[in-house]
Amino acid sequence: MVDSVFKKELFELIKQDLLKNSLKKKKQTVFYKELNEKILGTVSFGISNYGKSDIICLNPVIGVMSKDVENLMEKTTGLSTLKDFMPTISTPLGYLLLEKSYKEWVFEKGKDHTQIVAEMVGKITTNGFSFFTGRDTLKGVILEVEKDNFILQPSKLYKLPLLYYCNGEKEKGLDFINRNMTPDNTPYQTFKDKYKEL
Repeated sequence: MVDSVFKKELFELIKQDLLKNSLKKKKQTVFYKELNEKILGTVSFGISNYGKSDIICLNPVIGVMSKDVENLMEKTTGLSTLKDFMPTISTPLGYLLLEKSYKEWVFEKGKDHTQIVAEMVGKITTNGFSFFTGRDTLKGVILEVEKDNFILQPSKLYKLPLLYYCNGEKEKGLDFINRNMTPDNTPYQTFKDKYKEL
């Protein structure tokens, strides 16, 4: 179990640095940047401690969220993706760095975290913010999802048709649903029915 006081103190320090870099706080571990009226850049954190009470390991996750797509996800699936601030596409920050691998920043209880927070936030604002470039439009997000980039296959089944819908291509979305429909997939059939009603 992560020490809640340690976590709160750590995220207060992280928040200060992120707010200085034009991000806004949504929740304790979720921040965002308005890329335009309908699309947000997101920064959230995977948290672990590997069973040790004196450390917190953070994996920053960089995402792009279409407010329209996530609103329609809620309407067609019942999942609270907009309310829970789930990005439409995302990737762990480590894959945007030179080493292109999973990376965690480790914080030890009782130590000064100023330098490691500054380093992590620096990577977020350089490599993470560059992720937003070209993905700040529906078309940019669609291109990534079509190539299976930054999205898991189960999410793609729902989000790609909704992206098409938001881009004025409802029939293309319906065609994608029909090509991916399996006879025993009742939730996907329900999604299809609700999609057709949009």
